[in-house]
Amino acid sequence: MTIHSRQAGYAAERMSRSLIWFRRDLRTQDNTALHEAARASNGGVVAVFILCPKQWEQHGDARVKVDFWLRNLKVLSESLARLRIPLLLERAESIDQVPD
Repeated sequence: MTIHSRQAGYAAERMSRSLIWFRRDLRTQDNTALHEAARASNGGVVAVFILCPKQWEQHGDARVKVDFWLRNLKVLSESLARLRIPLLLERAESIDQVPD
């Protein structure tokens, strides 16, 4: 019995994953960056949002505004989950700790 490799004739396709960093625009609809990340990736997309309470404090953001952000992050997470895109929430003590 002869076993032939199925790899012959197959082009090795490199998997790529895209990262999208949400900052202020928390929309999934009509989001060009999200659309392009999904289009350019064949290995999926991962989304990230960085919580920076010290920055909110420095900008004088009221608790109600912070609550608004957190509620919208929940909606964003649910919207992304329907698209099979995980949302990673990271925390930084100051914006200086966040890479460009």
